[in-house]
Amino acid sequence: MKNMKGKLESIKEHNNAFRTEMEDKFYTYRKEINEAKKVIYTHRPGFYATLSSAISLGQTQRIEFDKIITDVTKSYNNITGVFTLPKDGLYHFSVTILSSSGAVHVEIMQNHQVIGQNYGSTSYVSATSNIVNSCKQGDFVFVRHMEGH
Repeated sequence: MKNMKGKLESIKEHNNAFRTEMEDKFYTYRKEINEAKKVIYTHRPGFYATLSSAISLGQTQRIEFDKIITDVTKSYNNITGVFTLPKDGLYHFSVTILSSSGAVHVEIMQNHQVIGQNYGSTSYVSATSNIVNSCKQGDFVFVRHMEGH
């Protein structure tokens, strides 16, 4: 009986040591996964923002998409409407517009250069533009009402 108690204690100690080892590995792997996620998010910037209400646009007025849905690298400023590129790379920009009262014309701007245009010619017509452009870290992109419209 004493021999069985000794074996049981030995098994318990072994199990406790094994459990502690597995818990340590679990926490180490979990930390490594979280670090990997940070690297992925840092290297893959992306944002999605919308307007929370209808707006009227003046000449060359920048559109400040005030409702941020996603902003992985915190690079979009919803007060200024500017996305500052966090790193060099090939970027995809998309803008969808809808006018409830006649034509609307917008431009996608990169560092004050037009890289895309979009317009809806009648009320309640939706239009989408997709732009793929090479960008440098620190460049900035925004959408504005087109000049002359």
